[in-house]
Amino acid sequence: MTCRKLPDKQLINMNKKIYLLLVLFFTIKSTFLIGQTDSVKKGECTTDTLIVFGGPEKMPTFVGGEKALFKYINKNLKYPEEAVNSKHEDKVIARFCVRASGEITDIRILRGQYEELNNEVLRLLNSMPNWEPAISGGKKMCMEYTLPFNFSLKSRKEIKNNKMSREKKQNTPNR
Repeated sequence: MTCRKLPDKQLINMNKKIYLLLVLFFTIKSTFLIGQTDSVKKGECTTDTLIVFGGPEKMPTFVGGEKALFKYINKNLKYPEEAVNSKHEDKVIARFCVRASGEITDIRILRGQYEELNNEVLRLLNSMPNWEPAISGGKKMCMEYTLPFNFSLKSRKEIKNNKMSREKKQNTPNR
């Protein structure tokens, strides 16, 4: 069996096509690892994109870290009474942009069944203090962040019981 040799012109064209396909592939793939510098249009985290292969050097973080974030959420997230009365439980997933300034913008609910729970997550995120922005190449950049919020009546009762038992211990005089 013999191999047919392609003419030089066809070989060059094929190499160009392969090169363009590779560039296209890595460009599309990188959109999953994209961060943005602050855009010209306020409230939009989609222009002036900075493509980061492998992700940023530092992801956006809540000031004080993950423990401080969970503490903030536990302290400020309120289970709406209408949701409690209706026995609504859900996992609400929200996505927002942490701007280069640390400000949280472009908040949207990706998943959430009940409007009152979705509104509570929006309220909490809108009241949240500024974060530490993502950093890539030594520059602060705008980047999207996704957070899940679990609304569970069972865990709500457990939290209430724990608070009540702690308060009892604090109010009981030491002997």
